[in-house]
Amino acid sequence: MQLTMQKATRVLTLMVLIILVLIGLLLLQITRTMHGHGKGSQELVWELPTSDHAMPPEWDEGSSEFHGKEYARAARSFASGAALYPSEVLFFQAAAISFSAASQADSALVYLNGSERLAVFPVKLQPLRRHILLEGGFALADGNDPNGALDAARRILSGWPDDSDGMLLQGYGEARLGHAVAAEDLLGRLVGAHPRQVAAYKTLVQLCLQRGDADAARRWVELLAKTDPQASGLDALRQMVENGAAAGPQVASERLRVSCPSGCSDDVPRRVLDEAEQAWSYLDGELGLQSPRQVSILVVPGKGGGPELPAWADAIYDGQIRVPLDHLDNGLQPILRHELTHAFFAEASKGRVPLWYNEGMAQRMQGLTLDNLPDAAGMSWLDSLPQRRNFLDLDEARARLAYRYSLRLACELWQQRGSAAMRDYLADLADGVPDSSAFRDAFGSSYATLSARIRAGL
Repeated sequence: MQLTMQKATRVLTLMVLIILVLIGLLLLQITRTMHGHGKGSQELVWELPTSDHAMPPEWDEGSSEFHGKEYARAARSFASGAALYPSEVLFFQAAAISFSAASQADSALVYLNGSERLAVFPVKLQPLRRHILLEGGFALADGNDPNGALDAARRILSGWPDDSDGMLLQGYGEARLGHAVAAEDLLGRLVGAHPRQVAAYKTLVQLCLQRGDADAARRWVELLAKTDPQASGLDALRQMVENGAAAGPQVASERLRVSCPSGCSDDVPRRVLDEAEQAWSYLDGELGLQSPRQVSILVVPGKGGGPELPAWADAIYDGQIRVPLDHLDNGLQPILRHELTHAFFAEASKGRVPLWYNEGMAQRMQGLTLDNLPDAAGMSWLDSLPQRRNFLDLDEARARLAYRYSLRLACELWQQRGSAAMRDYLADLADGVPDSSAFRDAFGSSYATLSARIRAGL
């Protein structure tokens, strides 16, 4: 009987862990469940801007590819045209639309921004503009640039004040910045105005459970059930709340709070807290900064807690740190130094630190180095990394390269200028100084100049 009970207990624990994994996947699929109630919920029609003047031959090439639904090739053709003719707004507009049609949200937003520095987006293409802002905004939030996501949300809401997807993006951006109170307020008002916006309930439930308020989470679930009894994922949300209410052990200090899923052994949170305190003290000494707020660490079953996690990452910071249970006995200290660096930088820059610097410094703080990079001299695209707010729409080889190259740049800047320049850079970003100006003021050169020199030496 005892053996049978032990076996049953193991099976039950495994089932709970599986449920938690599925819930994590559900919550982190927010960018795929955000449609249905905003101004752009109707099916999009992909079309190009029209020209009232003669265009260079690159335009015809891109247009032919676009109309053949070869959107990725069209995007590259229009991007080449934008580089050759930087004052011709139609190339930027067409590149933005083509990249979006090819599901490359990051690049689409870059070219939209470039086009709007030249001219207003055509009125008849405003639904496409909204779509680019929305998809690009969620990509920024998931790519460690929630401040950029908030900017995209404001641009949507300036044209469509009652746009529920724009309001969802705004609340999600605040949540990713770690501004839980602001996020709950925004999302609460959203479901008050648009009670069938299911993705908002999912984020509200997650926020409530993060702060340990299972009763509030349960109220949001029941409100959703009353509003939409057939809502997708409703049963999973109920299960998540019950698991959260009966969560595993938790421990906290003034600086950190560690939570563990049901089924965790009682010693796990204390072990993680001790390691995190050591990592915090190390970073405070090295960087000369820390988070003014308590940082939450969630131990999750499985790899990192979500499908958006890059293959090379061992954990994730999305307003709280998520550490996989199976990493606790395999070099936890470097992982925590990496993720706490993200938490410290998010606070110091008010969410405006560029992705490459954020990832580069986090890798350096965990003890990694990069001394050579074959063929780097010919990789001129690396000189424009600050324009990228997400590496995930690059192909896998380039994404890995961008990640590693960010480490080399961060190490170079640290060796040249040290921690004081880093703090000046983050402070300027927090004050709203444009990145290029903040970078030059802190480090004494432009990013492109520094990058070209480093590539030549690798």
